[in-house]
Amino acid sequence: MATRVDCLKQVDQLLDQPHQIWLLGAGVSRDSGIPTMQGLTKRVRQMLPGGMREDFERIASDLSETANVEEILSQIGDFAELASRSKTHMARVGTVTRSREDLVRIHASIREEIRKVVQWGYIDSQDGIEGKAGTQAEPLVTVDRHVSFVNALYQRRREGVDSRPPIAFFTTNYDTLLEDALALCRVPYSDGFCGGAMGFWAPDRTEAAYRDPFARQGDWHAKLYKLHGSIDWFRCARDIVVRRRAGTTYPKEDASHLIIYPQTEKYRAVQEEPFATVFSAFRAALESKT
Repeated sequence: MATRVDCLKQVDQLLDQPHQIWLLGAGVSRDSGIPTMQGLTKRVRQMLPGGMREDFERIASDLSETANVEEILSQIGDFAELASRSKTHMARVGTVTRSREDLVRIHASIREEIRKVVQWGYIDSQDGIEGKAGTQAEPLVTVDRHVSFVNALYQRRREGVDSRPPIAFFTTNYDTLLEDALALCRVPYSDGFCGGAMGFWAPDRTEAAYRDPFARQGDWHAKLYKLHGSIDWFRCARDIVVRRRAGTTYPKEDASHLIIYPQTEKYRAVQEEPFATVFSAFRAALESKT
C-alpha cells in the first residue's frame, strides 16, 4: 500500500509534467465564498420575486429531489421549446400554463440571480451556523485560494516556461476567480477574447492556437476555456459576444443577454460562438495523445 509520502511524490511528478489539463468544477470556489450547486439553488430560490419563485417551485417539484438550478434551467428551456412549437405558444407548467415569453423571462431572471450570487458570494448555513449572503456593497468572494493554486503551478514548477506548452484550464464554473488569479500572478493567458476589462470574442485572431489547447503561439502560458459561460459574458448581437466588466451600463443591461449555460434552445446555443470553439478545444484536449 502506497504511503502518504509516495502519494505526494506521485502528485509532485504529475504537476511537473509539461502537458497539463485541469478540469475545474463546482466546489473549487466554495472556500472562496461561492456556493456549490446546492447552495446556489437555495439562494436563487430565495432571491426570485414571488410569482417567479412559485413557477420555480412548480418546475422543481416535477424533478428529482436533488435537482439543482442548472437542471431547473434546462427544464424551463425545454418548456420554452415546447411552447415555441405550440399553436398557442403556451406550455403547461404543473397546474398552470405559461407563454414562451414568460418562460424565457423566468429563464433570464434565474440567470441574473445566479450572476449576483456568484459575483457577491453566499455561505450556506450548516452545523447550526446561520448562512450569510454577500451584497454589492459587501461581497464575500475572495481570490486568495485561486492565487495560491496558480502560484503553485507556475512560480516553482514551470522552469523554462517559454518552451513549454501552455497549461489548459477547462472550467464549468461561471465565476472569474481563475482569470483574476492568473492576472494577479502575472501569468499571460488566452481566453478567446481581445481587449481588456471590456473585450470582444475573437478566437479567429489566433484560431488554430486557441482550438488546440497545447499549441504555443505568442506569450500565452495558460489557456482558459469556460464550458458553461461566465458572469461577464454578454451577447449584444447574434454574432457579437463581449466580456463586460462589472458595473458598466453598456451594452444594455438585459439578463436575457447573459451567457450562462444551459441556455434555452440548448442544442443551437452549443453550435454558436463562444461555445462552438470552447467545446471544440475540449474535444481536442480529450483526444490529445501527448
